[in-house]
Amino acid sequence: MNYVRVRPGTLIIRENDLGESLFVILGGKVEVLKENEAGEPHCVASLGRGDVFGEIALLDQVPWTSSMRALETTDLLTLSKADFDRVLVAALGAGRIKSAVQVCAYLKRNPLFADWLNYLTKKKISCLPQAL
Repeated sequence: MNYVRVRPGTLIIRENDLGESLFVILGGKVEVLKENEAGEPHCVASLGRGDVFGEIALLDQVPWTSSMRALETTDLLTLSKADFDRVLVAALGAGRIKSAVQVCAYLKRNPLFADWLNYLTKKKISCLPQAL
């Protein structure tokens, strides 16, 4: 995995481009942009600490389904498609990864589990395979 810090306004990924990486937000905020029929981007959601994006393109081998732009200085971890396939897909399978991503997204939206990433960080518990 690689660490990247992006400035506010930076376009991190562009809708319909080839998906080559997965991103984990360590800190900061990112807006999710979808293009309308005229090709103009519109914000449909925002993501923050602990959120993941880019996984759909890697799992389903499709272009990125939306654009992502930093709303503030944002710290990211990136995982290349080659490493994603080698470490995660080979070990777990695409279906299990999709399920895990969906469950994590659900738990983060639930107030009872919303602070799970802070807990893991404080306890220094790693959820990522050592090969990363």
